[in-house]
Amino acid sequence: ACAAVRKEDGRLIGYLLCKQIDEPGIYELGWVLRRDCWGKGLAGEASRAVLAHAFSALNAHKVIAQTEDIRRAGPLLERLGMVREGIQRRHALGRDGAWKDIYWYGLLREEYANGNDATHP
Repeated sequence: ACAAVRKEDGRLIGYLLCKQIDEPGIYELGWVLRRDCWGKGLAGEASRAVLAHAFSALNAHKVIAQTEDIRRAGPLLERLGMVREGIQRRHALGRDGAWKDIYWYGLLREEYANGNDATHP
C-alpha cells in the first residue's frame, strides 16, 4: 500500500493498494479515499497509474479487484478495462450487520496490451 496525496497541496487523501496475491504475477488493485474526495475522478486517475505500474514495472500477468459496492465501484472498474469475473454471494459481513455480495473483476496482461489499458478516462 502507498499513500495518495493531492497534487495541489500534498494533503493525504487516502491509500492505494497494489499487492501480489495468490500466484506470482497476480496483483490486487484497491483504493481507500476520504469521503470528501469521492466523485472527483481521483480513484480512476490513481488506479490507471497503479495498472500501468503493475503491467510495466511489476510484469503482472493479471490485476484483480473486488468490491461490495457494485453501484459505485463497478462502473469505475469497467472504465478501467476490467471485466467482471464472478460474484461471491453473501460473502462479507457489512458494517450494518448484513451479508454483502463480493464482485470480482480482472484485467489480463494481453487485454491491457491490446488497448484495454484505461489510458483514456
